[in-house]
Amino acid sequence: RRLFELAAEQGHAEAQYNLGVMHAEGDGGPQNHTEARRLFELAVEQGLAQAQYNLGYMCMEGHGGPVNYAEARRLFGLAAEQGHAEAQYSLGEMHLRQPEGQEEGRR
Repeated sequence: RRLFELAAEQGHAEAQYNLGVMHAEGDGGPQNHTEARRLFELAVEQGLAQAQYNLGYMCMEGHGGPVNYAEARRLFGLAAEQGHAEAQYSLGEMHLRQPEGQEEGRR
């Protein structure tokens, strides 16, 4: 975990992502969704599709912060544009369950 921390501090997107996963899962230390979300945000700023997907999932589920469906949809869209299959699927599911522009909680 320490080596990922060093690389993440230097701005390495994949290290930020991997350290975020470790925090999300409690691997090598305590589980911390807030820190995972922060690290994913750093990797998202650099365009890492897997981080876009993971942060989108956290926004959709409310892990480490408030539920934000609009942000989840945006992040899934960014990752989907890069060919990330899980993001493409999740984005499709969001469109089926809640068409864009529809109020939360209405069907």
